[in-house]
Amino acid sequence: MDLSDVLDDAEQLRIVNTLGRLTVSDKIAWQPVGKDVSLTALGSHRYELSSQDNDGEPPYSLTIFRKEKVDQQAIGHRIIATILMRPSFDPKSNDEINSGLRELYEDAYRKSRRNVSKIDEVLNELDGVERGDLPPF
Repeated sequence: MDLSDVLDDAEQLRIVNTLGRLTVSDKIAWQPVGKDVSLTALGSHRYELSSQDNDGEPPYSLTIFRKEKVDQQAIGHRIIATILMRPSFDPKSNDEINSGLRELYEDAYRKSRRNVSKIDEVLNELDGVERGDLPPF
């Protein structure tokens, strides 16, 4: 059953905001997939954030998949809902959903592609130069 057409704005916003809070508090981890897609799996659902134009820029979408048994030996995932960022001229546009999707996409993107050791390396080098431990060249 595809829920895309039956989720009302409040339900879409609740899903987006809850995933946003879980992301910011590091209660869920997003994995990078390709250039502009991030995904996470929770229980029987998988969530995929992507740029609708495959360019890493808005508009963004959140696709929700549900695990299903395909046959005796395989488990697959079926799309059950997609939440879209919509342009302001679209009658289905909702500024809160658009804003929530933008924040969620950006947070998940950053967290899934963050290389803490490289960041620490840069910061430590800058601290060393500032303390005078390292030459500035």
